[in-house]
Amino acid sequence: MKRFEGKIAIVTGSSRGLGKAIAFELASEGATLILHASKKSTESTKTFHQIKNISPNSELYFANFLNHDEIVAMMRLVQKKFRRVDILINNAGAIKRQTFLKMTDEEWDIVTKVNIYGTYFVTKLLLPSILKSTAGRIVNMSSICGLVGEYGLTGYCMSKAAIIGFTKALAKEIAKYNITVNAICPAFTDAGMANEIERNFLQQSIQSIPLKRVGKKEEVAKLVTFLCSEDAGYITGQAISINGGLI
Repeated sequence: MKRFEGKIAIVTGSSRGLGKAIAFELASEGATLILHASKKSTESTKTFHQIKNISPNSELYFANFLNHDEIVAMMRLVQKKFRRVDILINNAGAIKRQTFLKMTDEEWDIVTKVNIYGTYFVTKLLLPSILKSTAGRIVNMSSICGLVGEYGLTGYCMSKAAIIGFTKALAKEIAKYNITVNAICPAFTDAGMANEIERNFLQQSIQSIPLKRVGKKEEVAKLVTFLCSEDAGYITGQAISINGGLI
């Protein structure tokens, strides 16, 4: 029997990159996926069909995380379709590279609303459904930036540090329901932040990584799925780094 046979999992921001890799790992282990994208696109449609080939009962929903009403509408559809949710992966995120004094209020708001408020609203709206699971799992995607900071990413670093605090506090509140809550803190990977920064800066950063390479999205996805498994039932409230030895 596969590890997540009969489980329902939702992965936000799962049409591409790391979210897509996590969705594929969960689906390959038997989970029914609730996929999410900010809007309909060729990319999201392609991902949905690929996941359906592995997990036929999976569904795709759309919500712009800058819009609270869209998040609420999506969660209502999810709860109407699925009796419970066993696994929640808060992966959707936004990044704006700009030095603090040059960063606009609008750029700061985008990062805050997607990374912090998106995680907050999705978790709060779905928690009643997760409480119906016998062993619920919540994994929040943070970043190494939330642990050590990074030049030109004050808003992003702030949001990812907030996610770590949120994770640790929520883990203590809902442990009594046998639900674990953990955060993952990746460094540079071949999906995500590494694609958003200048190539020269990335190459310099790689030299500071003991393993001398960026991480693979599949490596992060496998860590996430481990935390969602029964084997990780005694791990909660942790911010787990996957960074090639960087810190």
